[in-house]
Amino acid sequence: MCWDCWTQEGSPKLNTPEIVQAAAMAAELNEFGALHIILADFNIDDDDIAFCRSLADELTEGDARFLDLFEPMSIEERASCLGLADGYWEVRDVPDPSNNR
Repeated sequence: MCWDCWTQEGSPKLNTPEIVQAAAMAAELNEFGALHIILADFNIDDDDIAFCRSLADELTEGDARFLDLFEPMSIEERASCLGLADGYWEVRDVPDPSNNR
């Protein structure tokens, strides 16, 4: 994912367990594989995810698990996830809102 793409989305830093888990997965996936348009090109709209899902024969098990977590997220959550995966922000910078009691 490119820095400019992340900043164009507002440089979001949402911290949820799902975002953190998906970011860890994204960091381990092949960014030149079936999810290239998401992981490297930062195409994070629903149609982009649908396109990647249509490449079922090319998806690894890890790709499919990542999409299962990533797809239900909002655009802001998706941008946060990929920004975290690429090291543009760190979890320690933003508290998990579910821990606010």
